[in-house]
Amino acid sequence: MLPTESAPLLYRELSKIAAHDTWTPSERILALAALMERIFLEATRREQIAFSTLFARISYAGHLFHFQADTLRRVHGFRLRARRVRAGAPGDAGGVLLGLQAVAETVLVLTGAAIPPDVLELLPASAEVAEPGQEDATLGYAARVRVVAFQDLPEEHCLLAADDEHTAPQVRVRYGLPERNENFGPSIELIRKVFGFPVSLNLLDVDISAGGEYRPRAIVVEPDYLVDVSAIAECFKDTGPEPFAYLARKFLPHETTEAILLGNIANYFLDRLINEPDAAWQEVFGETFRLYPFAYAPMSDAQVRAVSGKAQKHFVNLRQMAAEGLSRQGIEPAGSFLEPAFFSEQYGIQGRLDLFYRTEEKAAIVELKSGTPFKPNSYGIQRSHFTQTLLYDLLVRSVYGRATDPAKYILYSGADLNVLRFAPTVEPEQWEALQLRNQLLAIERLLAGMMPGEMRAPVFARLRAINGKGFLQRDFGRFENAYAALQALEKKYFHAFCGFTAREHWLAKIGSGEEGGSGGHAALWRDHFSAKQQAFSILSHLEIVENGADQLQPTIVFKKTEKTPPLANFRVGDIAVLYPALDESDTVLHYQVIKCTIAALGEQGVTVQLRYRQHNLKPFSTPGYWCLEPDFMDMGFTGMYRGLFEWAEAGDARRRLLLGLEAPRNVTAGEADSPPGVGEDNTSLFRRMTASKDYFLLWGPPGTGKTSVMLRQLAAWTLEHTTDNLLLLAFTNRAVDEICEALDDLGGDIRTHYLRIGSQHSTAERFRSQLMSAKIADAGTRSELRAVLEKHRIVVSTVASFGQHDGLLKIKKFQRLIVDEASQILEPQLVGLLTRFDHFILIGDHQQLPAVTVQNSATAAVEDADLQSIGLRDLRDSYFERLYRRCRAQGWHWAYGQLSRQGRMHEAIMEFPNEHFYGGTLNILDPAPPRQTATLQYRLPGLDPSLEQIVSKNRVVFLPADADERQPNQKTNRNEAELAARLVLLFRAIREKNGLDWHPDKTLGIITPWRAQIAQLRESLAAAGLDPDSVAIDTVERYQGGARDIIILSTCVNTEIQLKSLVNLSGEGVDRKLNVALTRAREHLIMLGNEFLLQQDERYRAFISRYKVNE
Repeated sequence: MLPTESAPLLYRELSKIAAHDTWTPSERILALAALMERIFLEATRREQIAFSTLFARISYAGHLFHFQADTLRRVHGFRLRARRVRAGAPGDAGGVLLGLQAVAETVLVLTGAAIPPDVLELLPASAEVAEPGQEDATLGYAARVRVVAFQDLPEEHCLLAADDEHTAPQVRVRYGLPERNENFGPSIELIRKVFGFPVSLNLLDVDISAGGEYRPRAIVVEPDYLVDVSAIAECFKDTGPEPFAYLARKFLPHETTEAILLGNIANYFLDRLINEPDAAWQEVFGETFRLYPFAYAPMSDAQVRAVSGKAQKHFVNLRQMAAEGLSRQGIEPAGSFLEPAFFSEQYGIQGRLDLFYRTEEKAAIVELKSGTPFKPNSYGIQRSHFTQTLLYDLLVRSVYGRATDPAKYILYSGADLNVLRFAPTVEPEQWEALQLRNQLLAIERLLAGMMPGEMRAPVFARLRAINGKGFLQRDFGRFENAYAALQALEKKYFHAFCGFTAREHWLAKIGSGEEGGSGGHAALWRDHFSAKQQAFSILSHLEIVENGADQLQPTIVFKKTEKTPPLANFRVGDIAVLYPALDESDTVLHYQVIKCTIAALGEQGVTVQLRYRQHNLKPFSTPGYWCLEPDFMDMGFTGMYRGLFEWAEAGDARRRLLLGLEAPRNVTAGEADSPPGVGEDNTSLFRRMTASKDYFLLWGPPGTGKTSVMLRQLAAWTLEHTTDNLLLLAFTNRAVDEICEALDDLGGDIRTHYLRIGSQHSTAERFRSQLMSAKIADAGTRSELRAVLEKHRIVVSTVASFGQHDGLLKIKKFQRLIVDEASQILEPQLVGLLTRFDHFILIGDHQQLPAVTVQNSATAAVEDADLQSIGLRDLRDSYFERLYRRCRAQGWHWAYGQLSRQGRMHEAIMEFPNEHFYGGTLNILDPAPPRQTATLQYRLPGLDPSLEQIVSKNRVVFLPADADERQPNQKTNRNEAELAARLVLLFRAIREKNGLDWHPDKTLGIITPWRAQIAQLRESLAAAGLDPDSVAIDTVERYQGGARDIIILSTCVNTEIQLKSLVNLSGEGVDRKLNVALTRAREHLIMLGNEFLLQQDERYRAFISRYKVNE
C-alpha cells in the first residue's frame, strides 16, 4: 500500500497531465503510463521482489491489494493501450480517458484516499471505457502464452495466473496432466518451494479448453533469465541430470588443462580453415602461441611437442571437413556462418553455435568437440553433447519458426573414424532439458535468497564428495573441504556475498524494475524501440558502407542515417550485439546475432570489429538496416563467485587478515629522501607505504595526485630499490590509461619495463604499443614468449582483464600489487585476488561514487552483529571502504593514510566539499600556485550583462531555473538547457576577450543526471549557434576521474519524486554524486536547478543558501 498522505501529490500529478492541452493524446497517454508505473513501483517496493515486467508487478499488486476485477481490467487495458502507443500506434481521447480512470482508481485503492472532486470531473461519465480489440475470445491452441502465476491450487492441480495479452483478471493453468505436462512436476514443486509467487512463466504448446483453462505441454520459469545452452548441457551426465554440477562450476577455478587448450586450438583451427581451407599447419599452429601465451609459457618443450602432435590430428580432420566433409552433407563452408549467437525468451535459453548453415532449402548446425565421446549413446554422441544439439535446435526454431528443421551434427575433431555424427531431434529430451533449465534457475534463486547474517545455506548441502561420481566427486569434495574449514563468522561472510552476487546477477539479467533503473539484459527484447531511444541504449538505422568481415581483422564500417539516434551510451571498446532489422518492432529475438566490439565511434558513423572472421558475407546483404545494442557477459559474476572461493581456500591466517580479524604487521618506517613531486606533507606517508608489510590503504580525495604522483613514485621506488615485480590494476580502462601516462612521465627506458594487458580498442592509441599482444607479436617459441614476459617487471591492467589472463601468475611471481580506483571495486571482485600477493596497496576515495550495483539497501544492508564487527555495514560498499573503516576503528594507523593537498580546485570551489564531505581535511597546495588563490579579474565582453556580473564576481554560483512542465519527459528541462547555453556563450566570449584558449577536452563541461537531458542540452547549444561537441556533456558517473576549468551542473529535477534518484548517500551521510559533481571544477562551478524542489534535501539546501545569486 501507499501512505494516505501521498494521495494529494499523485492526484495533483494526474490533474497536471490532464490539463496539458498542448500535448498530443499520445504524449498524455505515455505520461499517464509513466505515472501509473511509478505508483505500482512504490506500492510494491517493500515486497523486495524483482519483477521482470510491469505486467508482473501489476498482476501481483492486483492480487495482493485486492483490486476489484473491473478496476484491474481497466488497469491492464490501459497498460496494453500504452504499449501500443509506444510501438507507434496513434493515441486518442479514449485512451487518455482510460488512463485517467485507471490511474485515479489505482490511487484510490492503494492509498484509501477518495478521488477529489476536481479529478472526478476529468473522468468519463461511465466507469467502463471501451478498450477495442480486447474481446476475450476462446482460443483452442497457442504455441506460447506468457503469464504471471500468483496462486497455487494444489487440490485442483492448477495455478491461478494473469495472461499478458488479455485484460481478464485471472486464468487457470493445469499441471500434472498425464501424457502432457506431468514431467514438469519438479518445476511446479520448485515454484512452490523456491520461486514463490508471483512468478513469470512461458507456457508452451498450450491447449485451451472451452472454459478457458490453459493446458501447456512445457513450462519455462522466469523466461527472461536466459541460461546458456552449454551450462544446461554440461549437467547431463552418463548417470542422468545433475543440476548441482552447475553450482560447483560457479566456484571452482577454471584451469587451462591440456584438454582445454586443445579445445581452444581446435576451435581456432575451425575458424581459420573455414575461411582459408588451404592454410598451412605450421603457420596456423604458430598463431596459437600468441593467442594463448599463458597456457604455453609454463610448459616444457616436451609438453609443447605433445600438444603439437595432438593438435595436428585435429588440424587434419578439420581441414578435410572444410575441404569436402561438410559439403557431402549439403553444408557448404562458403555459405556457413561462424559463431552466431541466438537469444530465445520463448525457451529461456541463449547460445552461440560453432557453425550455422542456412539457405531457403536447408539449415544445419555443427558443434565442434575436441575430446572423444564418453559413454556415447546409440548415435555415437556423448549425452551432454547430444543435449546441446537439442537445445540449439530450439534456439534456431525460436528465431526462424517451428517449420525450420535444422540438421544437427557433432564434429569430433579428435576421432579416428566417423568424425561428423548426426544428432536427430528427440522432443521428450528437449522438454527434459528445459525442466533441468528450470532447476538451474532455482539454484540461482536459492543463492539470491541468502541474506546477510544467515548461518545456514541449504543450497550447499548437495556439494559433498559422497554425492558425486568421477570428476563430480572430485569437484564436490574440493568445495566441501574448503567450506568445512570456514569458521562461523567466515561462513556468514561467504553466504552474505554469495547471496549479494546472485542478486546482482539476477537483476543484471532481468532488470531491477526500478524507475530509471537498469532494464537488464532482457531489455534487448522487452523494451520497445522508443524506450531504448530514451535510455540511449541503441544505435539503430545504420547502413553498411564498408564490409571487411572476411578480413584478418574483421571490421564493418557503418554510416549513421537520419533515423539513427543522435546519442547512444556507447564508448570505444564496449562490447555489443549487432543484428539486422526491418522495422522498429524487430529485436535480437528475430535474427541470429553477431557479437562485436565498438572500434571507432564518430558523429557520422561507427566501426565494429567482429569477434569472428566471416567468409560468408551473404547475411550482411539482408534488407532493412542494422542495430547495435549493449552486450552482456556472465563471466564477471562467475569471477566474483570464484574470488570468494579462492578466499575460502586461502588458509586461516590469510582469510583472517583479509577479513580484518588480524592486524597487519606494524613496521616502523625508516628515513628516506622525499621522491620528486611527493611534497613534504606526504613524505612520511610515502615512507609508511613503502615500509608496510601486509597492506596499506591510501585515501586520495579529488586532485590530490594519488595516481599522477603517489602511484608513479611507488612504481619508480619499486624499480629502483627492489627486485620485486609489480602488478598495477584499476577498475576502468580510462584509469589504466592514466596509470600508463604516469609511468611514461618517469621517462628514460620505462617502456621497456612495463606492459599492459587488454584490448587495443579499450586502450588509448598512444599506449597500444605497450599491449602484451604487441610485445609478443614476434615471439615464435615458448622460450621467446617467456623472455618477453620475464623482462617486464611491471604489468598494468584492469581488474576484469587480469581476471581473464591470471595464468600469468603461473609464470611470473608478483611480490607487490597496487590497485587504483579501489573504492569502485566490490569486495567479491577483489578479495580472492588479494590472497595471491604478499603485499598490496589499495588507493581510493570512498566519498566519491562507489561501485555500480543494482540492488537497493533493503537487500544489501547488514544488520548481523558478527558481520558488523568486521566493519561490514552494506554489501555494496567497496572492500577498500570496509577495510579503511576497520583499520581506523582498531587504531591500525600504520596501515592507512590520507592525502590532503589538492591541486585541482580553486580554494573557493574546495570550500563546500571540504566542509561537507571531507571533514575539513583538504587544503590547497603548499606553496599554492597563483591559480588556486587568484581573485577574478575578467575583462567583460558585454554579451550578457546580468550573467556577466554574476560569473565575473563569483567562483561558485547557484542559478535558479523553473521546473519544465512543457514536455512529457520529466527527465528534461529546457529552461536549464537554455540557461546553460547562455552560460557557454558567455564563457566563450569571456575567454576570447581575455586571451584564454578553449579546449573541448578541458575547458568547460556540463554534468546532468539524466541521459535525456544531455540530448536537450545539445539541442539548446545547437539552437544558440554552438557546436555541441565543443562541450563535454555527460552524467556524473561518466565524469568521475575527469575535470574541467568550468563545470555547469544541470540538476534537472522537475518533480519531488525525482529528487530521490539524484541523491546517493554513503553510510556517513555524504552525497557522493554531489561530491563528484562539485569536485570536477578547477576555476568555476555553476549549479542550475529548481530552488524549491532541491531544498527538500539538506545538502542542496546548504549549497543554495551559500551560493544563490539572483540575476
